[in-house]
Amino acid sequence: MHLENVREGNIVFDVSLIDTGQLTESHIESLYELSKVARDRQIATLLASARQEGLRMLEMTTSYGAEGVVLFKGIELLQGQQGRG
Repeated sequence: MHLENVREGNIVFDVSLIDTGQLTESHIESLYELSKVARDRQIATLLASARQEGLRMLEMTTSYGAEGVVLFKGIELLQGQQGRG
């Protein structure tokens, strides 16, 4: 998981689901802080591992420059209560 610039009041515009087969090297780079030494090999290894494990990714786009990506294996979506109060 990598979250950046998340602030109170950010508005989530979009949450995208990336399936295992759609994961790319740029997705892996956005998740990990990799050293410059053997960077390409690290990315290739992490990408192959994510694909082998059947991992997927959520990408979040928000207002005010906040960014977020999460690599995960399973997800359960629950319908929330509307209009609390």
